Amino acid sequence: MICAVTAAINKDNSIVIDPTQEIIDKSDSCHTFAFGISESDSPVYVNSVGTFSKDQVRNKNTILLSRT
Repeated sequence: MICAVTAAINKDNSIVIDPTQEIIDKSDSCHTFAFGISESDSPVYVNSVGTFSKDQVRNKNTILLSRT
């Protein structure tokens, strides 16, 4: 089984889960993560658009895993 989540990172570094197109347009970046159900927390798919650092995505990935 695979689950997915989309998150936008705003200019203030806050996260919006399942953002609307309007929020995506105003955000610094938008990321879609898909995860397989396994013992590994590694995503099976990642799509990112916008301006962001690798550390931001790694940190947000950890936060998203704790929220899903």
